[in-house]
Amino acid sequence: MCGLTGIIFGKKERSDRELKFLKDLFTSMFVFSEERGRHASGLVTLNVDGNTSLYKVPVCPSKLVFTDGYNRVLSTLDNRTTVILGHSRWKTVGSEFNNNNNQPLITGKILGTHNGTIINANDLFDKFKFRRKAQVDSEVLFRMADSSLSNGVLNTNIYRQYLSQCQGHLSFVLASKEDPEHVFIFKGDKPLSLFYNKELRVIVYASIGRYILDSLVDKDGWYEVMVEDNNLLSTSFTEFETLVSEPFSYIKGFSSKKIKTTKTKQLQKELFK
Repeated sequence: MCGLTGIIFGKKERSDRELKFLKDLFTSMFVFSEERGRHASGLVTLNVDGNTSLYKVPVCPSKLVFTDGYNRVLSTLDNRTTVILGHSRWKTVGSEFNNNNNQPLITGKILGTHNGTIINANDLFDKFKFRRKAQVDSEVLFRMADSSLSNGVLNTNIYRQYLSQCQGHLSFVLASKEDPEHVFIFKGDKPLSLFYNKELRVIVYASIGRYILDSLVDKDGWYEVMVEDNNLLSTSFTEFETLVSEPFSYIKGFSSKKIKTTKTKQLQKELFK
């Protein structure tokens, strides 16, 4: 169980007031996401030139937001930003004190965040001979994406073939530094809610819709984007109102190992509700 939060931007000249509102909105959603993971947290911005600014450490979001590193990254958010990705980590595989295991991940030309577990990640790393930097299973999703790039652009047909071989549970968001105007949202079987604001030309997302709604004092102008499971959405910075949707598949399932304690049973129920 991890928390995803973020904002996807369309091209617009926003006022300083609007930008401050969006920064505050992100921070509020990010802190709410802490209930889904307190072991580590981080954020990354991407702009139209492909430049990124990343900060992640093994602390919870409510502590991260008071750090200089957090404020440094958030200060890069402007009208050239195409996406800001946030992640709160519930540790499964890989120590949070090895920062390579914390998210967001930058893997080759891909930056992304993932909620879920790919239980056959080790087998996939071996099968495709991917370079491995971290211990976390999430990395395999972004190695696959990096291997699906054509001149920096994600070839979704190739990528969906890779994803069909993944086993587990997932939802994730990614973008390519060489194609920063496009952002890809993969809604699998893990929770992910999206809301759209036409005036601001943004899509905000969070693992739980409540994180968004509780962060909005005024909900006028915000509309939920209904997305079915197992769908890939892609957006364009310059053609923001065109939201492309296509299905993708993977092998749903988890370990067959029996759960032995009541506490673990309750946790599993929460993970897969």
